[in-house]
Amino acid sequence: MPTLLSKPQVSHEYLFWSYETKRAVRMSNWKAVLPGNRKNLELYDLAVDIGETTDLSSRQPDIVAKMRAIIETAYVPK
Repeated sequence: MPTLLSKPQVSHEYLFWSYETKRAVRMSNWKAVLPGNRKNLELYDLAVDIGETTDLSSRQPDIVAKMRAIIETAYVPK
């Protein structure tokens, strides 16, 4: 909306959303998904995998840890 009103757009470090029991966070090209009540995060590099077909979580433990920390602090149960 700010862009449509010719105002500067605020940049965010990450975007977080949740729906029912699912949670996700997007930071730069990375997207982490916590589907349902599962404990394992799925991690995707959207720059090369827009269809989210290759889970990179086992190859990127540092990014998974950072994304998990964001999900745990950003989620507020109702």
